Amino acid sequence: MDQFTFDLMALTLVPGLGARRIHRFLGEIGDPGEIFRFSRRQLGKLRLGPEGMAAVAGGLCRRQAEKAIETARSSGVKLVSFRDPSYPQLLGRIFDPPLILY
Repeated sequence: MDQFTFDLMALTLVPGLGARRIHRFLGEIGDPGEIFRFSRRQLGKLRLGPEGMAAVAGGLCRRQAEKAIETARSSGVKLVSFRDPSYPQLLGRIFDPPLILY
């Protein structure tokens, strides 16, 4: 799995950060891993709330992503990010497309 998909998976596990906000964030920043390098002050500007800020700053969402990816992998499930060539083209055109497919 590439770093983009891993970081994207971790973002989906941040409390209070939904797919639309993640898409908007990616439109501004581009790299989903960038949020994990943000200072607390920068995280505060994203209005994640205390639980979301703690999950990012403390690395909880990244640890949860590792577990989820390992569970998927051991079950034979492939994760496909919206940037993967195998992501369904038509699905990517809807208003709020899923970030990751299982």
